Amino acid sequence: MANTRVLLKKSSVASRIPTTSDLEYGEIAINYADGRLYYKDSSNNIKYFLESSQLSTASTLDDVTTNGSTTTNSITVGGLTIDSLYTLPTADGTNGQVITTDGSGNLSFVDQSGGSGTNYSYGVTVTTDTFTGDNSTVDFTLTRGALDDGYAIVSLNGVVQDPGEYSLSANTLTFATAPALNDNIDVRIISSGSASQVNVNYTRFVFSITSTESTLSGVDDNGETLLYDPNSVEVYQNGIKLVNGDDFTATDGISISFTDAVLNTDTVEVVSTGAQVPILTTNNIDENTATTTTTTANQVIDSWSATTYRTAKYILQAVNGSDVHSTEILLNHDGTDVFITEYATIYSNASLFTVSAQLNGSTLELIATPANTNTTFDLVRTLLVARTAPTSSGDMQSLSGSEDLGSGSGSEDLN
Repeated sequence: MANTRVLLKKSSVASRIPTTSDLEYGEIAINYADGRLYYKDSSNNIKYFLESSQLSTASTLDDVTTNGSTTTNSITVGGLTIDSLYTLPTADGTNGQVITTDGSGNLSFVDQSGGSGTNYSYGVTVTTDTFTGDNSTVDFTLTRGALDDGYAIVSLNGVVQDPGEYSLSANTLTFATAPALNDNIDVRIISSGSASQVNVNYTRFVFSITSTESTLSGVDDNGETLLYDPNSVEVYQNGIKLVNGDDFTATDGISISFTDAVLNTDTVEVVSTGAQVPILTTNNIDENTATTTTTTANQVIDSWSATTYRTAKYILQAVNGSDVHSTEILLNHDGTDVFITEYATIYSNASLFTVSAQLNGSTLELIATPANTNTTFDLVRTLLVARTAPTSSGDMQSLSGSEDLGSGSGSEDLN
């Protein structure tokens, strides 16, 4: 009986790849110049197997299972490209860096921006939406629409996306390619509106891991004891942002529990923006009118809670006949004494009043002594809340919210 040989479709030309019309389902082809074995999958795509010697050393994968056999230490893969979409860095970044994309699938380590300090930006609101990919949905409905792509920050699994990977129309975010199954989608929309100012305590902790750890707490590399707001915390492992609830749990404010333990030589960064304390709220800017009928000294023309508020600024106007007297006043208190200054004073003819302030129990009173009867006082008042100095390692002013600043008016006769 003659020897029967089975021959594969083959090529000796480097980088030559069979087309879908070259192969039937179940048929294979070999390029023995490249060391690749090609086949056609059920979606009519050409796929291939690599020769084992082409796996070089660079990025490390732990506990890999192949053909039912598990490698419990590690194997290494050089120049790793994931599904032809993302190319990972071939070298580690420096401490505190994060991974970013150029929009073409090339990932690299960069220095992250931001930090403690003072930032003032009036009328800014940041709205956050989170979704989970299902490998088919491309449209996601947002709580708030963006003016354009420049007012949106879109992240997939902690990696900020290039605007070319998505589009925005009203309240709809549309991806060019559907996020994969279980991808974590984070969308932050920046918009303007009337301001509600808050104080934010910003703290950053850095831990250099020296052994396998499932829980992180205590003192960091800079001697700071871990303390965070569970409602506003971000965790990074070797520069990659972890997903709260999936990758870690942070509930008690003093420790972080990891789903997969962090390892020796890892760097973990914990960022907490702390509890937000409102400084300007709905009724902090107000108007008032008071008319005096006598020249009695020290008549109360405005008052507010000294327990809730610490500082006030006034624009005050007094009118008597055709005479007008205007001034600005800035005052604060320490719970016992009131400190006041008057400036930018102008009047059309003569001074119509003198002004001072006093604490009456838990109420601060602005008082005036008019020079004439039937003097009408109009004022605009701005209040700042009473607060104590932050105890965390950083303090940063920021602005958020979209409330309209309230106003009110009224009149009273003071005798």
